[in-house]
Amino acid sequence: MIFFSFFSVVKTVEDDKTEEDFREVMRQINVKEEEILVVGDRIKKEIVIGNKIGLKTVWLKKGLYATELPKCCVA
Repeated sequence: MIFFSFFSVVKTVEDDKTEEDFREVMRQINVKEEEILVVGDRIKKEIVIGNKIGLKTVWLKKGLYATELPKCCVA
């Protein structure tokens, strides 16, 4: 994909993402947590993990998971 050229590190994960996946990338890029922005379309996956470890997050509400709601908002 062409957008890979904009990033120094791109990590893809086949199974469920973990906090350790995020921390591994953080070690590779060697930047401060406040300089990281997690962008994801899965509010229950990458957004929750990013928030949990103290990173800024942006929920990209498009595609297959656009109507997914966080646990706090599910009746």
